[in-house]
Amino acid sequence: VAKDANNKESKETDTSKATAKKPAEEKTPVSPTVEAKDNGDVVVTPPTDDTVKTIDVTYVPTGKTEPVTVTATKGEDGTWTVPAESGLKVEDGKIVVPADKVADNTDVKAVAKDANNKESKETDTSKA
Repeated sequence: VAKDANNKESKETDTSKATAKKPAEEKTPVSPTVEAKDNGDVVVTPPTDDTVKTIDVTYVPTGKTEPVTVTATKGEDGTWTVPAESGLKVEDGKIVVPADKVADNTDVKAVAKDANNKESKETDTSKA
């Protein structure tokens, strides 16, 4: 209630309730798929989820015993790129770990991440 200069009260206003909106729940990115091909290549298929910005591909390089992780990045135009020195390729929108770059009978896995670095579930591994 407000009062004017003569101390006269105004009419009481209708009451109103404040409703706080819950923040939208952040969804976990969809996981990529990993598939070993008959020729020895391992193909990582990115999810079509628009929020996915990077995919970490972890594999054991030929002649090594410890796994390495290479990060593929999705550009503004939706195309995927991998670091040139990684030995990985991008073909038809998929990330390829060539047969000569991955040790035989080792696990290859991939994790998608969104712009906030929120991770998808790790993929089922595929044997190279």
